[in-house]
Amino acid sequence: MLPLTGAMTIVWEGNEITMQQASLLLKSPDRLQREAAYKLIVDRRTKDAEELNALFDVLLKLLHQVTLNGDMPILEIICLMP
Repeated sequence: MLPLTGAMTIVWEGNEITMQQASLLLKSPDRLQREAAYKLIVDRRTKDAEELNALFDVLLKLLHQVTLNGDMPILEIICLMP
């Protein structure tokens, strides 16, 4: 998943920034700046929504298999995740 999410960037004030850098803009006290950053982030994530959903489905199936292989309920495993 890293190549997919790692490739996500937005253009902010003429500079290409990563999604991590863009997330810092959401902490700005300026509401208009936060809103503009939020819209750019959402637009960028929407472009890869199908691929991200497919990866999530794979992860969910793997997680389900882990619970079937062990004695630990799925909620217990999810609570142990970082």
